[in-house]
Amino acid sequence: MSEFLVPAGEARAELEMRRSRFIAHAVPAFSVAEARDVIEGRRREWSDATHVVYAYVVGSPRSEVQGMSDDGEPHGTAARPVMALIRGRRLWNVVVTVVRYFGGVKLGTGGLVHAYAEAARRALDRLPVRPFVPMARIRLVVPYPLFSRLGPLLEEYEVTVLEQEFTSEVSLTCRLPLRCLEGFSKGLRDLGSGSDVDILEEEGA
Repeated sequence: MSEFLVPAGEARAELEMRRSRFIAHAVPAFSVAEARDVIEGRRREWSDATHVVYAYVVGSPRSEVQGMSDDGEPHGTAARPVMALIRGRRLWNVVVTVVRYFGGVKLGTGGLVHAYAEAARRALDRLPVRPFVPMARIRLVVPYPLFSRLGPLLEEYEVTVLEQEFTSEVSLTCRLPLRCLEGFSKGLRDLGSGSDVDILEEEGA
């Protein structure tokens, strides 16, 4: 699966519209539990706010969980435009919260949509992002003569050795980009190992 974008930091932006104040934050969250912790943290931090709206997407394009809440604003006027921005930027593992302090003047449905979207957009514009590279954790067992020749193959396919066990043969637990797995497996066979690669886990796939 190809790489996708995730936050590489955090960002904050503010917007004032007809005396209402909107404060948006965009931060990384790599699980639903992390996203909920962020949301609860915002509620504690801004406990006197009128609304704490949120939208999040965690996981990967192939397996994701999303959540959002208007937190008392008219349905579809707050969280939905925030989620649309996240989707439009093809971001995963991000939670965006927008805190509102009501200024005494109603904004109407269109005004709310514009205000929440604009606050979130400003935060997302400032958010640093990076490609997330799906990884695989693998195990292989090789004879000693082959082990001494593995170095160039490990380097070529960006393999990191996590654990080594030396018995009658060498057992290796490794981590490498998922896109490199097929090539590494073929290279191992070409070296004449006769060894299969056991995939222990795919991360972010």
